Amino acid sequence: MTLKQRDLAFLDITMGILFFLIYSIRVSAVSENIAPPSYQTEREVKVSIFKNEKQLEVKKFEIILGSCSYSKDYSSYKGKITNGVIVSFVGNSLGFFPVANNLSSTLCEDHFDMPYFPNGKYADIYDPFGKKVLTIDLASKATCNENGKCDTPIEDSENCPRDCVKGETKLDPVLMEKAGIVQTDTENNSTAPGKWILIAAGIILVLASLGFWLWRRYREVKKQTY
Repeated sequence: MTLKQRDLAFLDITMGILFFLIYSIRVSAVSENIAPPSYQTEREVKVSIFKNEKQLEVKKFEIILGSCSYSKDYSSYKGKITNGVIVSFVGNSLGFFPVANNLSSTLCEDHFDMPYFPNGKYADIYDPFGKKVLTIDLASKATCNENGKCDTPIEDSENCPRDCVKGETKLDPVLMEKAGIVQTDTENNSTAPGKWILIAAGIILVLASLGFWLWRRYREVKKQTY
């Protein structure tokens, strides 16, 4: 094999690897852009369910500190995985979330986490085909019933701005915690997916430039060979 033939073979292999990397990064970036939730809550609901033949029943649930991701777009999960939605007292969809393991465990008892909203009245759980399989009543854990009246001491202007006047004195969070009342819950825009997309786009641009140079070099070597 001559030097030019070796160069040609090397360029063939390099270009193949390069295009594979570009395709892999592009697919990963698209998936990252569609699937991950965009927001987080500062508290989460840990749910334990009991499987009785084909039925699901809530065994217990509790509110704990801890971030939990969710999306405001149902299409992120529709037709793909088991998912849920938190609904407010006035019927608004507060957030959509994936259900871990699709509840496919063969155990009689299963667990999953979902985001906590102060004004969440209930959660509906759907299978990947859009069929509702479970409803969880969250009213007993809500701190904002959206009834147009400020029901102190549970509601205040921070955890229930819909019912309470802005600027109202906030209750002592220590006393609220001792009373077993969840005080507040906020949502923060998650920028992690966006950062990864920008990084992936930058890598693709660099690889594309390198690929163009290799392609030109490939054509030059090929012309010289023939």
